[in-house]
Amino acid sequence: MLNIVPQVHGNVIIILLSGYLNINNTDSVKKIFAQYAEKKPDAICINCRDLKSMDSSALGLFIKMLRDSEKKGIEFIISELVGNVSSLFDISKLENMFPIMSDEEFRNRYLTGSHS
Repeated sequence: MLNIVPQVHGNVIIILLSGYLNINNTDSVKKIFAQYAEKKPDAICINCRDLKSMDSSALGLFIKMLRDSEKKGIEFIISELVGNVSSLFDISKLENMFPIMSDEEFRNRYLTGSHS
């Protein structure tokens, strides 16, 4: 099961994911991401703190969200990669493809008014 909780902080969107992200529920994340990306916020952050695991279709979704964000001029950030999800990014060598931050780094950069 996957829980998706979007949070709007002015012109920054945080999408909290918890549970298991796989081929059976990537469409739900894709729809919510697209809904917020259409509004062209400054940044969209996918917070993975409570994400237990993800499969290769989820990795593909993250790549698609990154590319869609770049096309729209939106910064795409992943925060709080932990456990199995962090290992998957490391093994697949994707950690260099995405801006990955701690929650504190993300909040300091994007939610304190210092974002430029």
